[in-house]
Order: sequence, then C-alpha cells, then structure tokens
Amino acid sequence: MKEKKVIDYTRTYRRIEADKKKCILYIVILILLGFLLMWTQIDDLTRMICKICAGVLKKYEPHMYVGIRSETYPLFGKISYLSAETVYPGIQISLINAGISLGIIILLACLPWKGRPLAIYLILCSAIHLINSLWFVFGEKYFPYTLTVYSKLYMLQEIS
Repeated sequence: MKEKKVIDYTRTYRRIEADKKKCILYIVILILLGFLLMWTQIDDLTRMICKICAGVLKKYEPHMYVGIRSETYPLFGKISYLSAETVYPGIQISLINAGISLGIIILLACLPWKGRPLAIYLILCSAIHLINSLWFVFGEKYFPYTLTVYSKLYMLQEIS
C-alpha cells in the first residue's frame, strides 16, 4: 500500500464554485423549452390527464357517467376537462367522516409525539377534512361547484 506524502484538508467547509451566468442561462433555456413544449402540446396533455382521471373514476364508480369536454381559450388553446354528474355526500356519510376526523385529531393531540412535523401535518389534514365534512352537514345546498365546474377551474388554474 502506497502512503500519501500530503494529507489533504477535509472538505467540510469547501464550496464548489459555479459559473453563475451559465447556470442562469441553462435555467432560462430549460424554462423556455418547457413553456414551448407545454404551449404546443397543451391539448394532448390536458386530454391525457382527463383520460387518466376518467379511467380512475370509472374504476371506482362504474355507474357514473364521466365524459371529457374541451373549450378553446385565446391564450392557451384547446383545454380539456372532465364532465360528470355530481352527487354530494349524505348526512350520514358526512357525520361519520366528521366523527372519524375529530377522533384522529384528539388521538394525535394526546400522543407524546404531537409536536413532530408528521403529527402536525396529520392534524391539519384531519382538521381540513373535518371542516369539509361539517360543510356538507350544514351547508350542502350552498356548495358552489359541480364536478364539471371544479374540473374546468382546476385545469385552467394549473395551466396558468
């Protein structure tokens, strides 16, 4: 085994020097190519996303009609979105979901690791689900969206 004559310093505080101009140029080129690809293929992309979502919905709700609609927008082109009948959850399902969500919140709040990020995340998710469940118990008739309207708004938001 050959011995080293010089022992190099540790690499703990060393930094890799990068050419900032080249990095910015590469990032700009990558972003422009992404926008160009999205702009030219937006119709195919949104239709593919809708076909996948429709397939999943048909698998779990075989009796439900799920269609794909398209509208043309001046800035984006043709955008596809899902069209389906909307059925809101009943009082019984909403109360069951609210009870389960409340139980999860209480259980997680009583555990010794309640201050950990995972516990906080799960408590927040359960709180959001609790609020949604209670909304359908008390204010179902005021719910502003059908699945078709929500799908259209979601696709437009994601694209813009």
